[in-house]
Amino acid sequence: MSNIDRALPAAQKEIIPLTQLVTNITETLQLQTEKQHTRIPDPSIRA
Repeated sequence: MSNIDRALPAAQKEIIPLTQLVTNITETLQLQTEKQHTRIPDPSIRA
């Protein structure tokens, strides 16, 4: 039980940045989608 209690705070510290990263990626994809509707997509952006 004590091992789980020690592991939880560490896991939560890692989950929060991951959540922020997913949010940032989602916002970036939404912005790129909006740009593609308004202008021709830049071929250099594609990997």
